[in-house]
Amino acid sequence: MAHFQKAIIAAFVGFSLSTAAFGQGGAPQSNQPQAQLTQPGQAPVPGNGMAGPPIDEKTYRQQVGYMIGNEFGKNLRESQVEADMESLLAGIKDALSGAQPKWTEEQLAPVKQRFGQEMQAKGSARMQQAADKNSQAA
Repeated sequence: MAHFQKAIIAAFVGFSLSTAAFGQGGAPQSNQPQAQLTQPGQAPVPGNGMAGPPIDEKTYRQQVGYMIGNEFGKNLRESQVEADMESLLAGIKDALSGAQPKWTEEQLAPVKQRFGQEMQAKGSARMQQAADKNSQAA
């Protein structure tokens, strides 16, 4: 069961990162205007979709970090994940830096199990609401 919980969390994080990379709709669609960047670090010019002047590396990395964080946050909100913000950021920082985790896998095992159950219940409730809405519309 613990492996299943890790898979759920990994899938959630992977989905967050993929939407950050490809936008909310998945891979770019041919009928959607896309900003064309001639090289990494060039900002699109608003309105014409063409690459603008190059941005410096620091700004580019800040924007990448913000983009990933923003998409991750949107996915957490849409999935109705309730978590302590400071702990969330600390966990990300510790994982990225390779620091010793604050809690052991054994200590987090019941949390992962409960969290997985909560997410499944919320997902089931959303699916039921959608089904109810569709049956009323028919």
